Amino acid sequence: MGISFSGYSQEDLTKKQFHIEIHTYEREHPSRFPEDLWGYAVAVNYSFTPTFRAGIALGYHDILNTLSSPGQSTITTDIPMYSVGLQGSYHFSELLFDNRNSRLDLYVKGKYGSVYFNPNDDEVIMPKRNRIYHGFYLGAAFDLSPGFGVFGEYGAGNYSDFAFGVVVRF
Repeated sequence: MGISFSGYSQEDLTKKQFHIEIHTYEREHPSRFPEDLWGYAVAVNYSFTPTFRAGIALGYHDILNTLSSPGQSTITTDIPMYSVGLQGSYHFSELLFDNRNSRLDLYVKGKYGSVYFNPNDDEVIMPKRNRIYHGFYLGAAFDLSPGFGVFGEYGAGNYSDFAFGVVVRF
């Protein structure tokens, strides 16, 4: 999963405790999958302090798996992948801008979780397995209204490097 941004100012983090992020992300993938792999995720975060937020994230995407053998036709199948993980973020806009009412929210985020996929028996290119994912990201969010914003994240992880989406706060 990528980085998620919220669009609330630091002051608003104390008023809006829950943050729901809906985003898409680009999946880093092994060389055997030449297609771009885009996934979708939902995260629910809680503001523990004005600068620290943590929560859980659930994600989904398909791997386009192409199977071929000499003398036979090529078969392309979709293998669903699911992820579940924890994330925590530190919001530092107030340190840079000295303004609690800014509509811009900058943060760093760490993620840790597991990815699961279960190919059918004829999809022998990959075994059934779980995979741990982790990463650190830099993000930014912008408030479009008091309860709604957009965000984007970029970082280094073994599962995704880039994400963008919307955030709803209450």
